Order: sequence, then C-alpha cells, then structure tokens
Amino acid sequence: MKPFLNKKTFNNIQPIEGIKRGYGLLKRHRENKIRPIVSSLNSVTQGSENFLYKILSPLEAKCELLVKSTKEFKTKFMKNAPKFDINKHKIVSYDCVQLYTNVNTKMVIDFMLELIYENPSEFFNEGYNIFDEKEILIEYPPQRIFKNFINDVLLNFNNFSTINNYYRQIQGLGMGSRLSSIISNLYVWLMEKRLITKHIENGNILFYARFADDIFAIIEKNVEPKIFSEINKWDPNFLQIKAEYMTNNVLPFLDTQVIINNENHLELKKYRKEISSDCIMNYYAITPKKYKIGLLKGEIYRCLHTTSNEKNCDEALFELKKLFIKNQFPAKLIDKTIEDIRKNNFEPRNKNNKLREDIKLHPERFYS
Repeated sequence: MKPFLNKKTFNNIQPIEGIKRGYGLLKRHRENKIRPIVSSLNSVTQGSENFLYKILSPLEAKCELLVKSTKEFKTKFMKNAPKFDINKHKIVSYDCVQLYTNVNTKMVIDFMLELIYENPSEFFNEGYNIFDEKEILIEYPPQRIFKNFINDVLLNFNNFSTINNYYRQIQGLGMGSRLSSIISNLYVWLMEKRLITKHIENGNILFYARFADDIFAIIEKNVEPKIFSEINKWDPNFLQIKAEYMTNNVLPFLDTQVIINNENHLELKKYRKEISSDCIMNYYAITPKKYKIGLLKGEIYRCLHTTSNEKNCDEALFELKKLFIKNQFPAKLIDKTIEDIRKNNFEPRNKNNKLREDIKLHPERFYS
C-alpha cells in the first residue's frame, strides 16, 4: 500500500506491537450469556482500521432500507401506517442471528470493491507526494492490492488474546471493531438489493426498515413465509434470521411498541424492556448540572420520537416523570423542562432558532 499513500497516512497505519484484547460483557436479558468483545485499541491493526473506516463510511449511506435512529424509523413508519390493512398484512420482526460473526467476509469484500472501483477517485484522495521538488498525484491502489489489504486487516491479522488463550478470527467480523458495523450493514444490504427490493416494488412488502441486525416489516400475509424462506436460503451457511410475530396485537421494535388498536389502525407507544434499570443518574450525583438537564431533555424528546399520537406521548412523559423522580430529580424541574419543550413544539432550541424567532417578532430591531 505504501506507493498509494501519502507519508502521513502511511505513518498512521503503521502496526503497533500489540495484540487485540478479547473479553466478555454480560447479557442482562439472557441468563448465563456473554457478548464477546475484541478491542482493536493499541493493536496491530488499529491504524489500518481507522484508514479503512474513512474509505468505507460513505458506502453505508447507500443502504437505502437502513434507519439510524428511532426518530427516523417513526418518520418512515408514519408514512406507511395508513396503508395497513389488517385483513391483508402481517407485521413481523426479523432478527439476524449473530450477524457480525456470521458475515460472509469474502462475499462482502467483493461487493465493497465493486462499489468503490466504480469511481475510485471518490474514495481515495491521498493528494500529492513531492519528488525532486515536483508534486506528483498519488494514484489509487489497484483493486488486487487493496483487496489483499482489507482481507489482512479483517482476518489474517485479526488475532487476539483472552484470559486463557490466543485466537485468530477465521471468518465473519469481530465484535468491537469499528469496521464491523459498516461491513455488516453492507452485507445485509446486498441481500436486500437482491431479494427485498423486488418485493417492495411489486407490493408484497408494504414497509421495511432495518436497524443494524433488527428488521421490521409489514408484509402481505400470503407471501410472508416465502420471503422468510428466501432470506434464509440466500446465503445459508452464513446469514440466518429468526422471526417474531405480534402477541395480542403488540410487537416491540427498537424503543417502540407497534400496536394494532381497537380501530385496526397502527400506532406507536414508547417501550422499555422489563430488565431496564430504574437507576439512570441521581440528581445529587457529582456531575455538572448541564449533563443532568441534558439527559432529561434527551429522554423527553425520545418520548415524542417513540409515540405516534398525543395520548401515547403524554403517557410516556408521565412514566418518564416517575422514573426521574425515583432518581431524585425535583418534580418542578421536570415539569418546567417538559413545558418549555412543549412550547417550542419539541424542536431543539438553539441560538439560530432564537435569532429567527426574535427577527420574526421584532423585525424593527434588525432592519432599518
């Protein structure tokens, strides 16, 4: 890679003489289960992963069916909810089983290279090197060399130690690498391009949204089993999904509950897992007050972004107030913060908004 990098980039990707560290985090929602994490910090591939992250990040924007937040999910959901027909559609949540470690690395590398080398100048911009006082444009690496580099970073040099032994990643992606999220999203998007989009275009799927490895879909009842089977047969040695269906007309997804109400219409309610701790941040903790207020405001906005009507939002705010009171937040402070945000129509209040508001109310102060 050296001839295709400027000096700064080349120095930044130099290997650090350290091996990755593997450890586990307890899964509180599952008994006797841990989530394995492999940290790249201060390891042989840290610089290379940072370099690849900048190159691969723009590709994630191409994942058309991916949502990045509950707010984005709600926006897209509300556009399609009125088209729901209880006699025609089924609501389902698909979960990709152990997605990171089951990514078909060879397939997704080829796919990424195909996207990048359609127009490589968009992804490689190393500038110029100076030889004999002349600026010479640095060319992008040949596809073969770049492919070997990615393969080395993801697999061949993906070694890590644990409390009892040393291991090497032989397939899939490591939990903990900053590349894993982008690459796994591209892998599932490849499936969506080849399978899901045709079902959306012909009307079999009314609505489809994916957040990481969790998928929400509204599908015609008669084709849902076929779609489920198609996904599991697409790359059977790697990608596998399991399905969850509505129970009593309720299905959780992200921070929401999707509900079929008494009028057979869809709505959203805020959702908290039963295992979620009531301990968030105590008001009297030794922490700057602005962080406590910021936490409160963020959760108030979340109540709006996880509900589809005023009634459900009010219920969510009522439960939120009880939660913060448990953490010794003054009730008056909670009420005032909610009131202020309501007055501003749940829009973030910043200096630019304030300036525009002042200009609108008092134009004579700004224009002569």
